[in-house]
Amino acid sequence: MKIQKMTGNPNAHTARGMGLLERSIKKLGYVTPMTATADGTIIDGNARLETTSNVMAEAEPIIIHHDGTRPIIAVRDDILTQEDPRAKEIAVAANRISQVDLLWNAEELKTMQVDGVEIGAYFAQIELNSLAAKEKSKEAAAQRAEVESTITIKCKVFFFKPEDWINYKNKITNFLNQNEIPFEIEE
Repeated sequence: MKIQKMTGNPNAHTARGMGLLERSIKKLGYVTPMTATADGTIIDGNARLETTSNVMAEAEPIIIHHDGTRPIIAVRDDILTQEDPRAKEIAVAANRISQVDLLWNAEELKTMQVDGVEIGAYFAQIELNSLAAKEKSKEAAAQRAEVESTITIKCKVFFFKPEDWINYKNKITNFLNQNEIPFEIEE
């Protein structure tokens, strides 16, 4: 069976969350199982799949086939009790990473809702409205940034000595470069 990422994941993930997940897997090992469909598509655990393909590329996965009617418990034989500091760190890491790595993709949720997924069972309508508003706000900000990035400044500067112009031009060029402002100087 070929394991593959889900297309149209409603969680876009955050860079910070992915970094925390990679750090956690490197330090504490693999913690939470993924869930896949019968064809091998991961439907819960896409971030873990992506991270383990980088961190544990050679590790052969343990695959358990089931129908979802019984809980699956993964026992860490290397951690004997809950008093082990690693057990405590795993409890914190697993919960914090899931919190930090959550970035809802409003468009994917909308598509899933159109496809018949009961999104309303997991979200209040006000939450869905908030996600849609954030998406529109991002689009508007991107459009504003595109417009605001085309600013022209024209000025005439007179100097008595050519080296004064060179020094002035260098100062302006350094300032614009440091602030990542696109520019052209016409002489």
